Amino acid sequence: MPQPTLAPSAVIGVLVPWGNTTTQLEITPLTPTGVINAIARFNFGPDIDTEAELRAVADKLTYAESSAMLLALSPEMFEGGLTRARAYQNAIAEASGVPAFTSTDGTFHELHRLGATKVGLIAPAPQERMEHAVANFAAEGITVVAAHGMNCGLENIKATPLEDIAEAFRTVDHPDIEAFVQTGTGLPAFAVTEELEAEFGRPIITSSAAGYRQTLEALGLAPSTGGVA
Repeated sequence: MPQPTLAPSAVIGVLVPWGNTTTQLEITPLTPTGVINAIARFNFGPDIDTEAELRAVADKLTYAESSAMLLALSPEMFEGGLTRARAYQNAIAEASGVPAFTSTDGTFHELHRLGATKVGLIAPAPQERMEHAVANFAAEGITVVAAHGMNCGLENIKATPLEDIAEAFRTVDHPDIEAFVQTGTGLPAFAVTEELEAEFGRPIITSSAAGYRQTLEALGLAPSTGGVA
């Protein structure tokens, strides 16, 4: 429930991987007055039981009296990623007792809202993992016209030079593309979206912002318009 003094509208629990400092920067300009984002980090890696980790962190976030939860993670870059994303979403909702949302679902929600079915996709992942992303987008009725995996390296994603991100978007540009998508919530693509949208004349969806917008929408709130994301 909202905290009447500090957060009369909502408290949103935001779960991010341990090294992700990008999501907080991206959603802060979108945060409406009267909303607090309670950021919590979870361990993520090949030897981690992610679902159990998310349950534990979501349970702790209940002490912040969160109105909803947002998972800023991109399982769609992995094989069977949509099933993973929904399992994580359900685990968080069960552990917290409040509605849960994901950057994955938010991205598709925004694409469907735009009516965009053909996209150019970039991600910080290795190029070989992009085939999983393409398949997961196809399962949602979205054709990936061109995909580019930047292979940033897990610990270096947040420090990726902005010119490299801009060039990645240009790499996937194609006349058939109706929208550009950046998945991988640690990549600071939001910093270049405004200028690139003007350059391409088409929208760019960043996964963290998409998930946050969907969460606000579900709470009956509109994002702040004072930011750049």
